[in-house]
Amino acid sequence: MSRNTESSSESRCAEHLATLGYSTVPEILLATSTAIERGRHLALIASAGSGKECVYGAAVAHLDKTDAAGVRSLVLAPTREVALRIAAAIRIVARDASPVLAANAGAPDGLLDVDAACLTGQASVLLPAVRAGRLSLGSVRLVVVDGVQTLEELDEWPAVEAILDTVESVTMKIIVGDRWSEDFERLLERQVPRAKRWPEEAFAEPAAADSGDPLYVGSAESLVGRLDHLENLAHGTAADGGRLKVVCASADRVQQVLERLASAGLADHVGTGIEVALAPEANGETGGGADDEATTVVAFEAPVNLADLTAALGSAGSRFAVVLPRHVRHMELMAERAGWTVHPLPDRQVREPPSSLVRFRDRIRRRLESENSAADVLVLEPLLAEYGATRVAAALSGLLRSTVDVASAPVRPWPDAEAASGTVPSRKPGDETRGTRPSWARVYIGAGRRDDIRPGDLVGAITGETGIVGGQIGKIDIRGGFSLVDVDAQVLEQVVEGLNGVVIKGRTVAVRPDREMFV
Repeated sequence: MSRNTESSSESRCAEHLATLGYSTVPEILLATSTAIERGRHLALIASAGSGKECVYGAAVAHLDKTDAAGVRSLVLAPTREVALRIAAAIRIVARDASPVLAANAGAPDGLLDVDAACLTGQASVLLPAVRAGRLSLGSVRLVVVDGVQTLEELDEWPAVEAILDTVESVTMKIIVGDRWSEDFERLLERQVPRAKRWPEEAFAEPAAADSGDPLYVGSAESLVGRLDHLENLAHGTAADGGRLKVVCASADRVQQVLERLASAGLADHVGTGIEVALAPEANGETGGGADDEATTVVAFEAPVNLADLTAALGSAGSRFAVVLPRHVRHMELMAERAGWTVHPLPDRQVREPPSSLVRFRDRIRRRLESENSAADVLVLEPLLAEYGATRVAAALSGLLRSTVDVASAPVRPWPDAEAASGTVPSRKPGDETRGTRPSWARVYIGAGRRDDIRPGDLVGAITGETGIVGGQIGKIDIRGGFSLVDVDAQVLEQVVEGLNGVVIKGRTVAVRPDREMFV
């Protein structure tokens, strides 16, 4: 390739990346480009915001140099919204490739009517078409599995594995998870044992919590919500007489931040206590300015590369980031590599006396601080786009509070619980006073059939670790990588707190209320 041709190709690549909102080439693409050219399997630990869709696009473009007919690339995504987003990115990165189609759950029969080199969609939508002979996978030479853990949480995994077992053995595979685990490791050993791994340091047990310097991360779906976070930080810094530096990825964002600070009455602090600047990579620089320990620095929206993050925040006294909800996990992964620990962005709150509403907010706060919500964010994404985060949160709050109020009403223990506690009163035949059956709440337990878990194992662990009795345990549904157990709603928190982190059959389990909490 001539130097002019190579320069022209690099220019087009930069153009395409800029269209996707990247001011610099994502490090995930730089790290995997050679493996893509050689057709090697890839195992990646990455999340939205890392530029992983650029890797998919580069792999599709490389594969599309052949003249083979039919679907050659398949991207399995957890939701249709993610599939659409990936399809749009692949079209931009692989601009000269054949058409990219996002499969529609409402029209799988039409899959063969479109001449698509790349097909993105949910495995549960594509698999029936494969089994009915409407979609042939014989020509597929690239399969991307996007978000292993989220696919499993959304019950897409059985369909994913069925498709992986159907494609030809020569098929290149790109398998992406957002965290390392023993289950993820077993999957890689089974499907891509000699894959190129990136980043290599992420394929190990994560460091202990609170082991590094703090990075405080706040998120909001709307720009207004993210600016609200920033305004709170600016007011707090101004009140304390400190210095605040806001790092933005584009000149347009710098202007929006300045306008918001002016509207909040902070214009006089800009240039003295508050600085708003372009990120180093947006200026074409290789490093950031030297900020002293008295400076609070905010990365407004997520940097794509670790080098960009450390250039912006590395020398700051206090580090903050304000990002989209789907980019929070990306920030956590980069923070782990930088030796930092992510904490939720603290809000300036008014002290309130204890009340049912305060306790309700505390429950939500604990959930936000302790649980991985990547799957739930994807589930709610269409509603967030249609109605906004505030209205969606208000609707969910109303649903949850009405359910909790019913579930937390005074209820007499049912007979077997009374008997186990030794407090059952003597009753005569025909006594009309009877125990009330429980209102059930569903608990997610992160161990399932692949861990050789049986119902008796779960019942024994729950009763042994939490102190509840067998009558307070209902239906048990054991699936591939996790289990769902119904428990009395009155002891839900007791079960979650008592069982979370307990070892069952040699596996330390994560326990949380299931998404459909009350049943």
